[in-house]
Amino acid sequence: MAAPALAGDSDPSVPAHRAIPLALGLARAATPSAAGLTWQWIATRDLTDAPRDLAAFSAVWLVPASPYENEAGALAAVRFARETRRPFLGTCGGFQHALIEFARNVAGLAHADHAETNPSADTLVVTRLACSLVEQTNTLRLAPDSLLHAAYGRTPRRKAIAAITARPLNTAPPSSAPDSTSPPSMTRTKFAPPSFP
Repeated sequence: MAAPALAGDSDPSVPAHRAIPLALGLARAATPSAAGLTWQWIATRDLTDAPRDLAAFSAVWLVPASPYENEAGALAAVRFARETRRPFLGTCGGFQHALIEFARNVAGLAHADHAETNPSADTLVVTRLACSLVEQTNTLRLAPDSLLHAAYGRTPRRKAIAAITARPLNTAPPSSAPDSTSPPSMTRTKFAPPSFP
């Protein structure tokens, strides 16, 4: 049975870290083929030899909430999944680090880096958003034939709203929009579920 590694620095104050085990538990309960699904958190500080540390897992999910305690370990988890052809999911910072790993080890950009951890790097492949998403809302439409639509079970009668909030990490929400002299701002995205009558 599938046993994904949840690679990242588990923190109960991060909403996604509380939600991921709940979502996996719901998948296990609702899907007969997932009845034996198990998972385990692997802290990036414990990823010192990815082939050894992740060998027992069928997939790797590099979870949100970067910067990671051990960025090299996070990147090694991505590389391990790519090289062993294991399923990989990178969400938020996990996806950003997958881009960095690919840029360095496949595209040949040896100095590819992230503005969050190395803003003066020569080859930034993850940078600040060009436009602010602070307190923006938009309509989320579920395609009728999509897995997301199937997960909700029916079409929402009211519009589903995606609330996207961006702010500098480890700071309070801004009182006004950042100006061009503000330090780079990384994003955290939060989606509100669709409303049903």
